[in-house]
Amino acid sequence: MRGLMHSVKRTTAWEINRLRERQGRLWQSERKDRAVRDEHEFYQKANYILENAQRRGLVEYGWEYEWFWCPGKEELQRGMRRR
Repeated sequence: MRGLMHSVKRTTAWEINRLRERQGRLWQSERKDRAVRDEHEFYQKANYILENAQRRGLVEYGWEYEWFWCPGKEELQRGMRRR
């Protein structure tokens, strides 16, 4: 798993930096592997990811972030708007 994560981070960091015309470190070195236990925890993790994209100015509304995908994304997005 460590080799796979390293490869994913290396490749995506290179491409993101190229597109943003930047150089340097992009990803944190930590990784925490564990299953999401329930729907509530999923919403917490999804919001964290999407709020990061919003805070960084990548999107105006987090759920518009094209690089976040999950099964049923549209349904979840509607659910989040109701919260």
